[in-house]
Amino acid sequence: MVPVTLAIIFMLLFFNSGSAVEALLVMLAVPFSLVGAFWLLWLLGYNMSVAVWVGLIALAASTPRPAS
Repeated sequence: MVPVTLAIIFMLLFFNSGSAVEALLVMLAVPFSLVGAFWLLWLLGYNMSVAVWVGLIALAASTPRPAS
């Protein structure tokens, strides 16, 4: 079910932006930024506080808008 959902999201992004490259960039931006955020938290030795979770949720919920 997950691949079907990802394909639908990719198609919606493609129809919205008109470019497969931009749609792929948006699809890959969120996972890479979340991995980088957790890696930096570990590297700097931060604890998982409520403020950190709010920031990670905001990061996961935000997607860049393609330029028109």
